[in-house]
Amino acid sequence: MLRGGGTWLEGRFHRVTEWDAGGIQIFDMESEPVALRTSGFDSVHIYIPRSVIDRFSDEHEQKRIRNLHCTPGTKDDVILHWARMMMPYFDRSMHLPRLVLDETITLLCAHLTRTYQDSDQFPQVVTGGLAVWQQDRAIELLHEHLDGDLPLSNLAKECGLSSGRFMRGFKKSFGVPVHRYLLQRRIQAAKSMMSHSDKSLLTVALEVGFSDQPAFNRTFREIVGTSPGQWRRANAPTPKAFKPRAQQ
Repeated sequence: MLRGGGTWLEGRFHRVTEWDAGGIQIFDMESEPVALRTSGFDSVHIYIPRSVIDRFSDEHEQKRIRNLHCTPGTKDDVILHWARMMMPYFDRSMHLPRLVLDETITLLCAHLTRTYQDSDQFPQVVTGGLAVWQQDRAIELLHEHLDGDLPLSNLAKECGLSSGRFMRGFKKSFGVPVHRYLLQRRIQAAKSMMSHSDKSLLTVALEVGFSDQPAFNRTFREIVGTSPGQWRRANAPTPKAFKPRAQQ
């Protein structure tokens, strides 16, 4: 917990009396922020270019956002959970599939705009699901890129939609976001491979698009409810019974 201090924004001091874990502050970098902190603290800084917010607004048919309003120290459990999830990866290089990065950025923009912009700035957007041909094309591309190394914008373009409309339509059609669908397909492909080959679990993990075996194990257990090794043993084909040849 941080007590006292504050931040100068455009030369004006904004005092903070108490700042609990998970507290956030949002400001425009053009306001030349200068922080005053009266004790030690840990923080995560997230920089989002205005062009990213503008693109998000355009794709979701919203007015472009002028400002996001947040009282310094406001607790935000969504951003706190995200930061705690990402912290183990901050001190080492990590390759994330493009779909994961694109969806993470979109979800973060959605949370910020829905929570911290003026409520009269954006209309309710209602959309239907994808057309059958769009569903078929999306599935075809996702199956060709099980590793997720496919920009969301390219996937949406192939379906003739903006990224925002594609994501809404995809979830309405399939019941899950794009990345969740992709994870389910990876696990399905892994099950098939484990059932019809004796490849090692590491080989299976890499061939269905996971970066390593621990990531594969975690996702498999989350979706299936058991580890890959346990599932393989439980679903191993039953050997045919040996019948001795009849005596002549």
